[in-house]
Amino acid sequence: MTRTICDRIPARELILAELSADLLVRDYGTMWAFIPRSPSATEVLAELETESWQWSGDNLLVDHRPARALLSHLETATDLDIFLV
Repeated sequence: MTRTICDRIPARELILAELSADLLVRDYGTMWAFIPRSPSATEVLAELETESWQWSGDNLLVDHRPARALLSHLETATDLDIFLV
């Protein structure tokens, strides 16, 4: 399940939702950051075919053009709790 900041979640619930998510996805415009917040999310991201330059620490950085498709894939192929900001 993906929750977004646009879901009009009250501030307290928004913070709790972000903290409890397995995977935090931040849209920075031209780049999206996929930030694992649990061991299962780290494992899922590690299994993706990526280049070394796409990683900043544990965070996977993706160009905005394929990012939405990757997010859709992660939503359908995994049981991760994903929070999109």
